[in-house]
Amino acid sequence: GNYKIDYNKYLGAYQDVYDVTFDTTGGQVIPIYHTETVKVYDTIDRISISPTKRKFTYLNIPVLFGYGNEGRWFGWYVKAGPSLSVLIHENIPDINLTDSQNKILDVENELPGRLKTNWQFVFTGGVSYKLGNSLSFTLEPVFRYYINSAYEQSNVTLKTPYSIGIRAGFVLGF
Repeated sequence: GNYKIDYNKYLGAYQDVYDVTFDTTGGQVIPIYHTETVKVYDTIDRISISPTKRKFTYLNIPVLFGYGNEGRWFGWYVKAGPSLSVLIHENIPDINLTDSQNKILDVENELPGRLKTNWQFVFTGGVSYKLGNSLSFTLEPVFRYYINSAYEQSNVTLKTPYSIGIRAGFVLGF
């Protein structure tokens, strides 16, 4: 994702004398300068596109129904059903400018927000190969159709997304 940042570049600082008082102790007049640090910024507005790595963690709760057949060495199965995804953690980092002393005028977040929950329909099938009495290797292609998008629809128009993937792993039976 990206942030579009309008800012004024930091040019430096100086000590501004806002008051002068005099101390006359000891019979001598000693000036005392009261100062404050004033930061100086460029008058030209600048624009920066700052990439950000947003991370979202969802808990998937599938309810799948299926059928399969297990042979002596090979097996197969198909499963389908709904799956609920619940957002359990999000990490949206702060704005990242190279010089942190710049005066930020405006920040435009170019990505929509995420929904807390969304539904998908999952269809999967797989084949397995027995490696032993209780251990088998499984290869499983997965098709996932999102019933509603994971993004908020108020500021973006998206087609209903889908995903295609493949999973592989070892299955240990008890």
